[in-house]
Amino acid sequence: LSTTPRGLEVRDCSGKFKISTRYADSRLTNLTGNLDLDARGKVSIDTVKGNVTVTNEYAPLEIFNVDGELNVSSTEGNIRVERVSKQVTIDSRGTEVIIDNLQAGLKINASHIDVDISNVSSAVSIESRFAGLSLKNIGGNVDIQSNSDRIDAEDVRGGFRLKGRASEVQVTRIS
Repeated sequence: LSTTPRGLEVRDCSGKFKISTRYADSRLTNLTGNLDLDARGKVSIDTVKGNVTVTNEYAPLEIFNVDGELNVSSTEGNIRVERVSKQVTIDSRGTEVIIDNLQAGLKINASHIDVDISNVSSAVSIESRFAGLSLKNIGGNVDIQSNSDRIDAEDVRGGFRLKGRASEVQVTRIS
């Protein structure tokens, strides 16, 4: 499917999805199968049984309830991700990121804005520049490569490794 500039809604479908939208809102709900979305506009994804790949620019992106892997690339928008069962990989440039309740690991590359990560059951790997990082309730190891960041970490039940340059760091309850 491809659309511009009108909105797109896909719900209660199964198959392999390759979707492209420009200057339009996208709402994708209750899908079974892998999803590949290239968007420039507001995106809402809820309940996908399959792997999800999303590229989005200059707009909000919400992703909830993915039973599969999630790969996201976003430029100058904001991302909210909740309840994903497998590995999550995010590349965010100038994008606010809020992540909650991941069952597997997280790998994120972030710059120039805040990242809030909470309730991750496995390892977290972060490469960041000029960002504010907040980590809470992480069940695995945390590995951070930091340049000029502000980092707060709390309740990490794995190892904590930080290689930083000109970064402010505050950690509590690291086991």
